[in-house]
Amino acid sequence: MQFQNILITTALSISLTLSLLPAPSFATEDEVSEASETVLAENDEALPDVSAPDRELPEQITIIGKTRGSDTYFDAETLWLGAPVDAGEALKAVPGVSIIRKGGYANDLVLRGFTKDRLNLVIDDQKVHGACSNRMDPPILQVDPSEIEELELVKGPFDVRNPGSMGGLVRLRTKDPKEGTHGSLKLGAASFDHQDVAGSLSHGGEKISGLVGGAFRQGDPYKTGGGDRITEIYDAADPNRYRQDAIRDKAFEANNLWSKIILKPQDGHKVGLSVSRQHASDVIYPYLVMDATKDETLRAALNYDWDVQKEDNVLPGLTKLHFAIHWDDADHDMDNDKRANMMGMDSEADSSTAGARFHAEFAALGGTLTSGVDYMERDWDITSRMQMMMNPVIAQNMIPDTTQENAGLFLDYERDLPHDLTLNTGLRVDYSEIEAGEAPTGAPGMGVAYDDYWSGSKDNSDDTEVSGNIRLTWEASDQYSLFAGLGRGVRMPDALERYVARGTMTGPNWMGNPTLKPEKNHEFDLGVTFNGKRLYTSATAFVSHVDDYVALVQKSSTGVGMVASNDATTYDNTDADLYGAELQATYILTSLFSLYGDAEFVRGRKDRNDLIQDRDLAEIPPLHGRVGLRVKKDQKFYAELEAEMANDQNDVDSDLNESKTSSWSIANFRMGANVGENFQLDAGVRNVFDREYKTHLSYLRNPFSSGVRLIEPGRSFYLKLSAKF
Repeated sequence: MQFQNILITTALSISLTLSLLPAPSFATEDEVSEASETVLAENDEALPDVSAPDRELPEQITIIGKTRGSDTYFDAETLWLGAPVDAGEALKAVPGVSIIRKGGYANDLVLRGFTKDRLNLVIDDQKVHGACSNRMDPPILQVDPSEIEELELVKGPFDVRNPGSMGGLVRLRTKDPKEGTHGSLKLGAASFDHQDVAGSLSHGGEKISGLVGGAFRQGDPYKTGGGDRITEIYDAADPNRYRQDAIRDKAFEANNLWSKIILKPQDGHKVGLSVSRQHASDVIYPYLVMDATKDETLRAALNYDWDVQKEDNVLPGLTKLHFAIHWDDADHDMDNDKRANMMGMDSEADSSTAGARFHAEFAALGGTLTSGVDYMERDWDITSRMQMMMNPVIAQNMIPDTTQENAGLFLDYERDLPHDLTLNTGLRVDYSEIEAGEAPTGAPGMGVAYDDYWSGSKDNSDDTEVSGNIRLTWEASDQYSLFAGLGRGVRMPDALERYVARGTMTGPNWMGNPTLKPEKNHEFDLGVTFNGKRLYTSATAFVSHVDDYVALVQKSSTGVGMVASNDATTYDNTDADLYGAELQATYILTSLFSLYGDAEFVRGRKDRNDLIQDRDLAEIPPLHGRVGLRVKKDQKFYAELEAEMANDQNDVDSDLNESKTSSWSIANFRMGANVGENFQLDAGVRNVFDREYKTHLSYLRNPFSSGVRLIEPGRSFYLKLSAKF
C-alpha cells in the first residue's frame, strides 16, 4: 500500500480543516441524526451522564447509524449530508458497504463481499427487482432519497421475515405524513452540471392523512482526476468507445413521483395505500457495452395494520396483525447507439413482481413472537437483438419469459433474559419454483441450448430450504455491550443464473445453468461496542461458509456452433468462505473538535473444481477506511474534513481475467449551517486534491463487460439548500 500518500493526504486534510474552521461564535447546523448531541470537555461545563445503556450517544460522537446486535438503523437525513447522487452512493459511508459504480448514476451495493441478489432489498417490506440483466437499474434505485425516512441494515443471515436475505438485508422505510400540515423543498447543484430539485407536501389528520412528493435529478458525464470525461476513457480503437458527437451528452436524467394515503377508520386500525413512479432516461454506463434509453418503475402497496391490544376479547396474547399486498413493475430498454461499434445491439427487459404477506404478533413465552406467511411471483423477460452491418437482425429470448414463485413461512422471537441478556431467534421455510416459458433462441449454429453445456437441464425446477438464526446481545456494563450471532441464510438462483441464453458471433455465449442448487450461507458474527464519555467504538468480525456458491465460470459446449470451441460464460456451484471485520470509532478532543474513523476488511475464497482453478473470489473489495476531523458549535454549524483510502487488491480471480488494483487515497470536505429557523445550507468538495483513482469494483466480469476500468470522479463541488415548514 502507498502508505506515504495516505499519511500525506491525512495530514493535509486535517491542516485544511483547521484552516477553514470558523470562529467559535459562528452559527452551526442543526444535527439531524438522533445519534448526535454535544459533549463538553472536562474543563468546560460538566459532562452529561452517558453511562445508562439506553441513553443517546454524545453529540460529538457522530456515528453512521444506531446498532443493536446485527441490526443498524439510519436516519435518512444523516446519510444525505454529503449530497450523494443516489441512495446507493449514500450507503457507501457505512462500514462494510461498497458500491459498484457503472457511471454517474444508479450505483449498486456490495455488503461484505456479497453482491447482487445475495443482498436483499425491501421497501416498506416490499421486495423489489430491477429488469436489466446487468443491474443498470438496481433495486435501490426505485426509491428517491427524499422519499426515505429510515433505513435498516442487517449484516449477515439474520433476517427471517423476508425471502432471500442470505448475505444481509437493506430495508428502506418511506416517510409517513405527520400530524398537521408540512412541506419541504430541497435545491441542489454540483459540478458537471448536476442539478436536483425535490419537494413534498403532507397533511396528517385524525382520520385521514396524505402525502405527495416529487424529485428531478440530472447531470453530465463527470470528469476524472486526469481531466477526461468518463465518456473519453476508451482507447481510440476500442469498438465500445463513445462517438464524438455523444461524449458530451447527458449522463442521466431522472424524475420521481410518490404519494401515500393513510386511513384510520377507528382507533387501532390503519389502512395505507402508497404509489411511486420513477422514470430515468439517457443514462450512460461506460462500465458496460450499452447504455439505458429508458428505466421506468411503478411500485404500489396496500397495507392494513390492526393494533389488537387496544381492543378486548380478541385472542389471548395477540397484540398486532399486519396484512399487505404489493406490486412492482420495471421496464428497461438499452442499446449501443452512442458507441462506435459496427454491431448494433439493443434489448428490452421487463420484470414484474406481485406478492402478499400476513403476520401476527403475540406476547408469548415471556417475549414477543411474530409468525407470518408470504408469497411472491416474479415474471422476467428480456428480448435481445443484434445486427452486423447490413445483415438481418438476430433476435433472442435472452431471459425466456421466466416465472419464479416463492412461498414462505417464518417465526421470529425476541425476549429479554436475566443478567441483561437479549435473545433473538428465528426460523424460516421457503418453497420456490422457477420455469422458463420459452426455449432459448439464437442464430443457427450458435449453440445456445442448455444441454449443450449442462446435461440433465430442464425448463423448470423447484427447491425447499430452511433458514434460521440465533443471536444474543449482552449489556455487560453501563459502557460495554457484546453481540454474538449464528445464522443460516438461503438464496434461490434467479432466472438469469438458470436460464439466460445469449449467443454471440464474436465471442463466448452467455448461458444459464438450469441444474444450479440454492446458495446456503452459514455465518458466525461477533461484535463489541464501547460507549464512554469521550470515546465511542464498535468492532465486528464475521466468518461465513457458503455451500453451493454460484460462481461465474467459462465452459466449452458439447455441441458444434459458429463460435470457436463454442465457449460460454456460465454458472456453476462450488463452496466458498468469506471472513472479515469492521471497526468504527469517534473520540472527543474538546467541546468543538472530535476525531472519527472507520475501517473494513473482507477476504473471499472458493473451492476448486473442473471449471475453477483460482480460489480467489471475484469482486471482493480491499481493505478500506477513512479518518476525519469534525468541528461543531452550538448545534448551528458543522464542518468535516476526512481522508478516505483503500489498500491494494492482489487477491483476484485469474479464471475471469480479474486484474489487480492499486491503493488510493483522497480527501473530502463538507460543511453546513442553519439559516434562520427553517432553512439549512450544505456545501462540500469531494476529492479535494483531484486525484485520479479506480476502485477494485470498477469493471465487470461477464459478457456485457466493456473491458475498461471506470475511473472515479475528480474534484467536484456541491451546494444544497433545504427548507421545511
